[in-house]
Amino acid sequence: MLKTDREFKLTVINLNTELNSSVITLSLFTLLRNSIQRKVHLINAYFNNGFIKDDADNMTCSVIHFNIPYLNKIKCSYCGRCITYCSKGARDLIREIPSVTVDKHKCQGCLKCARSCTVNAITTQEIEVGSVFKTVIDNGSSIQSGTHKFGENYDVHIFKEMNSGVDELESIIYEVPYQSASISRKAITYSDVIFVTLPHYSNLDDEMLAILYFIHKLNKKIILLKKTNTDNSFKIPDFMHNAEILYYNELLTPKDEENLNKSFTKILNKPLSTKVKEVKNISTD
Repeated sequence: MLKTDREFKLTVINLNTELNSSVITLSLFTLLRNSIQRKVHLINAYFNNGFIKDDADNMTCSVIHFNIPYLNKIKCSYCGRCITYCSKGARDLIREIPSVTVDKHKCQGCLKCARSCTVNAITTQEIEVGSVFKTVIDNGSSIQSGTHKFGENYDVHIFKEMNSGVDELESIIYEVPYQSASISRKAITYSDVIFVTLPHYSNLDDEMLAILYFIHKLNKKIILLKKTNTDNSFKIPDFMHNAEILYYNELLTPKDEENLNKSFTKILNKPLSTKVKEVKNISTD
């Protein structure tokens, strides 16, 4: 049992592309929900590939809309006012062409650019960018996942919508893809403890190293999850000196799951100070 009454913010990132980390995430979710006796929310940001169950009880679906700005190139004087007024740095002016570009990942739909335009060259259109599925469980806990519209990538806005329905004082578990830097870094920034499922047959690529270095620089408590049959040639980066290592068996038996929960409880009961330590091996007897 967890010896605490505080709320947790946790992130699970899966670097092992051959394994879905949902087993790990659900184990953490169940442990927290049963231990702290308060609301726990699981937010799954593997869009179009999450915990969505069509036959789930108490499931709701919310359609997410977004006001996207459109530039009329004939009217535009390329003065740069829209770029100056964009607080998210989503716009860029290339004077040589000339051209004004919009980064859909950074754009928040605030429409400051449209209001700042003196020649009315920016119009807006409300479009459907995706949906959020939410299943409420006992005591108000919930599991949320989402889908984005095929061919478009508005993951940041869907993630923002899922976050908006959660109280900051409640416990949250984020399961996020490392490939989506804007989402994974937001979740990491919010969280106290980061669980990272490591690959076991290949070394880390540049994207994986980048997200691990980001965690390291923020000085977050990090737990590296390694399969028991990990290739011995696999090397953990030297800068991950503040990480704990937890070994697990991919095919969890009831005994493995019990040991996993014990290890998670031990980790979460510790202070959030960082130090090097390997947690006991979790494998079948």
